[in-house]
Amino acid sequence: MSLQKNIEKKRILLLYASMGMGHKKAADVLEKELSKIDNIEILNINVLSIISSFIVKALPDLNLLYRTLYSFSIINTKMLRFTLRRKKSISYFNELFIDSAKSDVLEFIKQIKPDIIICTHAFPANIISNLIENRSIKNTKFFIVATDYVSHKTWPLKNVTEYFVPNKEYRDSLILQNVKDPITISGIPVSKKFYELYYHQKFKDNKEVLFIIGSNRYDLENLKITKKLDKFIKLFNKYKPDYSLNIVCGKSESLKKKYEKICQNNKKIKVYGLVENMSEVLEKCELVITKAGGITSTEIIAAGKILVFIAGLGIQELENIEYLENNKVAKYYDNIKDLYNDIPLLLSNENLKKVSTSCKIFQKTSTLKIIVNEILKK
Repeated sequence: MSLQKNIEKKRILLLYASMGMGHKKAADVLEKELSKIDNIEILNINVLSIISSFIVKALPDLNLLYRTLYSFSIINTKMLRFTLRRKKSISYFNELFIDSAKSDVLEFIKQIKPDIIICTHAFPANIISNLIENRSIKNTKFFIVATDYVSHKTWPLKNVTEYFVPNKEYRDSLILQNVKDPITISGIPVSKKFYELYYHQKFKDNKEVLFIIGSNRYDLENLKITKKLDKFIKLFNKYKPDYSLNIVCGKSESLKKKYEKICQNNKKIKVYGLVENMSEVLEKCELVITKAGGITSTEIIAAGKILVFIAGLGIQELENIEYLENNKVAKYYDNIKDLYNDIPLLLSNENLKKVSTSCKIFQKTSTLKIIVNEILKK
């Protein structure tokens, strides 16, 4: 994968890791926005695709195992949670994976010769920071774009030209961990299509609910969510509410087939697989039930929809739930029957207007513009 270097063009390398779809979606919207600028070449790369190490290739599955165990509280004791969040505990695993990956990443960067590197995931960001520290990479600007609402211990890094973060609390957390400015409060980048939905929303009589299982193709990670969905569908079929239900199964073909079979006799339930254009499905729905990924949550808030969490997978998503609940743009339900009983009230026009106002206050509509302008100024 090589590009002929054009001396007049600035070359930008976007790096994400395929551990959840959010980091890729953030890289994709940044690529789209940057591509509008003249004299720029862009490569948008999954860092795992350029690494040969079998240890690193196993990283998504190890990440999945940890997130799943954590979400089921199998390892969620206060003692272990504290240990996992400590810098020293994380440092060992970081060094193991970084040492296994950095030679491949360096070779790739030598071929590409980027002027700017932008990371939307902590793993490639840690590799780039390490390579700059060792002077293996020189004369390259290095930017980090956060995709969750609360900072975690793998993000404070050296040699970062600029951080882009969602809120003041995130910025303050980085500063407390000795990260130096510039740290720009930009918001989390999502497609402008979701903000356009906000300005075109209508309060219609026939309400619709959207249930997003997730984009992960592994049923194990989705298990906590699907168990709650199974209960929800039983209540839906039993009491036959006025609203319709849309279910998005993501990459899991087995889940799509399962719910198509379960719901085949109920014409008020529609089942989708992997949805490429989520804004089209989201447009017709008033309420979204999902897990607490940073990008998906931001898309729903940007569209002014009611956001309901029924699960958080991993520390970051649990902290997203807490942050967004505190900011009155989301609600969390552990008990699915309580959620089912509350939906008529949640879908009332009065509540829809209230949620729309809260979303408007929370939204950061200039995120992409801020990030692109700042990067190109450096």
